[in-house]
Amino acid sequence: VPPVEKFLSRMRAMGVGDGHQVVIYDGAGLFSAARVWWLLKLMGHTDVAVLDGGFPKWKAEGHPTEDMPPIIRDRHMMVRRQNQMVKDVTQVAAGCDHTIFLKQDGSVWAMGRNSNGELGDNTKIDRNIPVKVIEENATGIACGSFHSFVLMQDGSLLAFGQNGSNRTGFIGNNGYLVSPQVVFSSGVQAVAGHDAHSLFLKTDGSLWSTGSNLNSRVGAGEWGASIQPTKILESGVAGISAGKEHSIYWTTNGEVYVFGSNAHGQLGLPGRTLNTHEKQVLYDPNQ
Repeated sequence: VPPVEKFLSRMRAMGVGDGHQVVIYDGAGLFSAARVWWLLKLMGHTDVAVLDGGFPKWKAEGHPTEDMPPIIRDRHMMVRRQNQMVKDVTQVAAGCDHTIFLKQDGSVWAMGRNSNGELGDNTKIDRNIPVKVIEENATGIACGSFHSFVLMQDGSLLAFGQNGSNRTGFIGNNGYLVSPQVVFSSGVQAVAGHDAHSLFLKTDGSLWSTGSNLNSRVGAGEWGASIQPTKILESGVAGISAGKEHSIYWTTNGEVYVFGSNAHGQLGLPGRTLNTHEKQVLYDPNQ
């Protein structure tokens, strides 16, 4: 979408202004006319239409045409931008009973259950109307069951909500984080969370994890222990995902690794029903 000033300049140069009916057509079929129609509608010019079938159909039906140069007069045009026609929300994430969403302007909004501070609005009051919790510069979001994450433009990671067993990775408060707290000050490109643990992918390709290591889902430390953010792989990680009792990551060469509980076969390892602390290959593109 062009800036309003540029749009007005182009329209006035063509003599288009308030009170004009605008009919848009393509020289062959339907190519760009619909885009111009939408742009004029977006800017509040309502008397606009697309010529059905374009110019070829108009000529084929014997309608009049002329080849004289148009007489262009500078016309005033008032822009009344219809913001509801533009996508505003770019990401949505949901926890057990709460939802957060990221808007195009970098703001983060939250709604739903807030008994654990998972909305991050500095209260524990449930909200059935979205509240803004981050003003700007957010680039990504994720939710665990009762905690939330926001990735910022500078690579930092913020967390809020339930922090029992260090599930958000924030050090210093093992209870409730009712407002956003810095987990990492830089270098984070992705985050995934679930019930009581979370995974972090850094820009150097390293994999970190935190939270309750029940069923070895954190992949580090003693079984069942509360683990602070710990690097479990130095590099080569391309993506991450967290289940309730297991974790998955995939590498830059296409391999998929799993660890945690396989009680219901969720690791994809036939015959394995025990918890596995060691990372197991689920898929190798070379085999």
